[in-house]
Amino acid sequence: MKKIVFVALVVFYIPVTFGQVLPKKGSNLTNPSLSKFRGNWISVNGIDTIRMKLKIENISIQYGLDIQADALLGYITYKHGNQLILDNLKNSKSGFKDNKHSILAGLDQKSDTISGNLVDEPKSKFYDLKIIKKDSKTIELVLGRDNALKIGTKRKDGRTFPAKMIFRREKE
Repeated sequence: MKKIVFVALVVFYIPVTFGQVLPKKGSNLTNPSLSKFRGNWISVNGIDTIRMKLKIENISIQYGLDIQADALLGYITYKHGNQLILDNLKNSKSGFKDNKHSILAGLDQKSDTISGNLVDEPKSKFYDLKIIKKDSKTIELVLGRDNALKIGTKRKDGRTFPAKMIFRREKE
């Protein structure tokens, strides 16, 4: 029985522990492939209009890693008819440290689909997010499971954003 437990531990523990190679401390992970997502985007669905600005910033990641990495930051204005639901697009000149972005995505991801998080302030939660590049003028945002925004915060029912959003590139 002890041999079975030991073999099971080795079989499951080693791939999980050594499956991902972490960058060296002080590394700077640049990611030019994020540039295809950068820019101003708009989604219109019925009376809902969502404007989004995505920009690339080289951010500092601590938590024992002490590295720099390119990430995609997103700022959103969401209108339901004439009612303004959310507006942090005005904060798009701020940086990662100011924590005024709605989207953080693309850390060390180099494909046409990147993942990250989208903050839903009005509902006190954030969502897992996938951003999918459809073509040079179109991206799709797909929301996954939701999580509490802050520990001890009561999440409100529902969501502010649709589960799937199609965005077209706007002229800058």
